[in-house]
Amino acid sequence: MKKFFIIAGFVGIIILLATFVSFAGCKATSKEPIKVGGPMPLTGFFAADGEMMKNGVELAIDEINKAGGLLGRQMELVTYDIEDNAAEKTIAAADTLILRDKVDVVVTGYAGVGADVEAFGKYDIIYLNGDGTYLASDLVRENPDYSNVFFTAGVEKDWGRQMIDTMNNLPYEFPNKKIAILIGDYEWELNVLGAARDRAAETGWEIAVDEVFPYYTVEWTPILTKIRDTEPSLILFEDVEPTDVETFVDQFLLDPTNSIVDIGYAMGLPQYVDLAATKHNGVLGWSTLAALPNDVGKAFTESYKAKFGTEPGNMAAATYDSLMIWVNAVKALNNVEDHKAIEKYIEENVYTGVCGSYNYSLTDDHTVLADSENIPMQHYQLQNGNKVLGYLGGKQVEGFTFEIPSWIEQ
Repeated sequence: MKKFFIIAGFVGIIILLATFVSFAGCKATSKEPIKVGGPMPLTGFFAADGEMMKNGVELAIDEINKAGGLLGRQMELVTYDIEDNAAEKTIAAADTLILRDKVDVVVTGYAGVGADVEAFGKYDIIYLNGDGTYLASDLVRENPDYSNVFFTAGVEKDWGRQMIDTMNNLPYEFPNKKIAILIGDYEWELNVLGAARDRAAETGWEIAVDEVFPYYTVEWTPILTKIRDTEPSLILFEDVEPTDVETFVDQFLLDPTNSIVDIGYAMGLPQYVDLAATKHNGVLGWSTLAALPNDVGKAFTESYKAKFGTEPGNMAAATYDSLMIWVNAVKALNNVEDHKAIEKYIEENVYTGVCGSYNYSLTDDHTVLADSENIPMQHYQLQNGNKVLGYLGGKQVEGFTFEIPSWIEQ
């Protein structure tokens, strides 16, 4: 009998220890970091954007962690370099981040331009991106299985049309209605300026020069010869590689025509603004996803500058907002794992961030953000080496004065 009680005592101790270890394990698991997957182009000619994407997510995570975390858990970013944005790299990123790294949400500015929808859409994990391409959005429209994919921008064709509408509203009398369209050889750029080309023709412009060029072009003489021969009064240039833009404008200014120059999306890249400094004063450009000039946007910009020591570029505010859209839903539901509930919450509830309002209930296909009025294009001009906001959603900003570039004869 004595032996029985001794054995029973040992068994009881073992059970108590096992229970304690099990409870401690569950508690430890519940406090593991919440992982944010970031498939981003951190190297290659999209690296300027990739840096902004990463910084935007890091700023959001930093703010959340300093405030005690999300549902009491810290957050961390797990990146995957998709380099040149090729489909196979995006597919590898999806499988690696979700299957190996076990991320809880995926956020990026863009990744794969369509391939990402199929790569991340096959999982339940929420995927938020600023692709804004009609190819990617059509995939979501046509396949309800991809309902976990949310876009944080309108499609590129909307931006192309808005670009021309803004040019048509400039307080400047163009000497002629000839336009030069110069496009970096990548699908997004082709679609943006393809839409701009169509809109220009609709509003009375003659396409005088229409050229597609490879990234990392350093010698612009052949294209500039065509421009100098035709003397268009408007040049639209689209290339996300900052040094390409710098060399083009530098060589244009050696013998300029009386042309307004719009360098498009590159204006939203701090790297280009630094390279241009005061030598490109008068050049125009735009951003599709940037902090609005309101209190929320200004607070974001100041926080970003304090953390990274530079102005936020195109994709920083976009990825910041994207993560916060998901965080807002998780807080409301008090749940990280129920992806379908999070998806439904995002679909049905408007989130107002630094770029504007994200309202997915406005469209039949709830994951596609088509209301560009709520996330407006921002058009800038370089003045004294700084980009100055001139037009918001095509409307002139109060207090802005358009400066006729010094190279234009008056």
